[in-house]
Amino acid sequence: MPVETIEEARTLIHNWMADRGYFIKEGDFIGYRFEFIGKFGNDTHFSIIQPESLPRAVVVVSNVSVSAAHYDALSSMELKDREEFIWDLKREFIFLPSSFTFDPSFEQLGIPKSIQFSKEISYDELTEGRLHEAVDYNSRCVLWVIWVFGKMFD
Repeated sequence: MPVETIEEARTLIHNWMADRGYFIKEGDFIGYRFEFIGKFGNDTHFSIIQPESLPRAVVVVSNVSVSAAHYDALSSMELKDREEFIWDLKREFIFLPSSFTFDPSFEQLGIPKSIQFSKEISYDELTEGRLHEAVDYNSRCVLWVIWVFGKMFD
């Protein structure tokens, strides 16, 4: 039976996270109807939010921060090499099942401080299976970033 209300969505998500040991806490972020913060098995943190702008959908969000050492390494690269590295990252991200965005300073600096992955689920598709799939997709995206940066700079 499809989710119809915000309370049904909250209950489904909270119970799903708690049953699997993912639930850490409920957030309190302005602009969201609700936010649940969790941790997946590989220590990937994620949030499941319902922005006020999406009255009938939730978004699974994961964020990976670029370490200071990797940021410095990117900064010290020749501009052409850095642009090629970022281009390759974007090319790989475009084929991932989750959407991605770089932090706001990226447009100005050309070097990401963090990368956010998100997967939207509409109420008519909101199930435990779809929640697992979205968290798994984001977790894989975060791991990919860690592996790529590790291979390039470590």
